[in-house]
Amino acid sequence: MQEIYTNHNEIQETDFTNLNNLHILMLIANQLEKIDLSRLTNLLYINITLNSLKSLDLKENLKLKHLYYYKNSDITELEVKYLTNLRSLYYYRIRINKELNCSSLKNLEELNYANIFLFKKLLVDGCVLLKNLNYVKNPYLKLLTISNLP
Repeated sequence: MQEIYTNHNEIQETDFTNLNNLHILMLIANQLEKIDLSRLTNLLYINITLNSLKSLDLKENLKLKHLYYYKNSDITELEVKYLTNLRSLYYYRIRINKELNCSSLKNLEELNYANIFLFKKLLVDGCVLLKNLNYVKNPYLKLLTISNLP
């Protein structure tokens, strides 16, 4: 199996055992509070919008190219610095309480973030392929680092 689309259901738990070749995972508008993606090492695209996730660990998803992650208001931290193949990141309406460091994302072309509550720092100075940066309604943002970009 290479693609899973389970949108607008009431899914509360997932089990991705033996899905090593999964490339696309869409779990939009479910009831997920936690998810284990560690076995999905070939994942290229994930959209986990409109869930109730409390955390998201993507350390094993190093091939990930597209991450859509919004309206998961219970999460307070998301680490993306090791996702060096990431091309697009959609990241909004969540409660991040520190920084988003994208400096190591050399392949990032599109970054969209909005309504990030308590978010204070965005670092994109190493994103040499960045074409689109969209940030809106981030009232707590105090530092935006966008130097060294072409």
